[in-house]
Amino acid sequence: MHESLCVTLASLPKAQNHYGHEYTVKNLQFAQAVEPENAKISQKLSWAQQQSWQSGLPTIPSTIEEELEFNPFMRADLPEVQVLLFFRNDFLLSHFLLSL
Repeated sequence: MHESLCVTLASLPKAQNHYGHEYTVKNLQFAQAVEPENAKISQKLSWAQQQSWQSGLPTIPSTIEEELEFNPFMRADLPEVQVLLFFRNDFLLSHFLLSL
């Protein structure tokens, strides 16, 4: 997974569109639990909630550049994210399992 996200996808042109599944809000809620101080996550979450809940519009695609700013799975190789994951590991696991 690390190789696919942090190496392969991350090496694509930053303007490349990334089409994923339509669960952006859930993913961003998880991302916010990982990095609560990341303003990009808060902004994207607010936008995604407005898009999907109020107007029924899709929240995809995003660009590789955007994913590198807020997707914790594509940021897992960054030391600052690794430190946060280490200290929040039990909380994040329970948060993720409860969201399923």
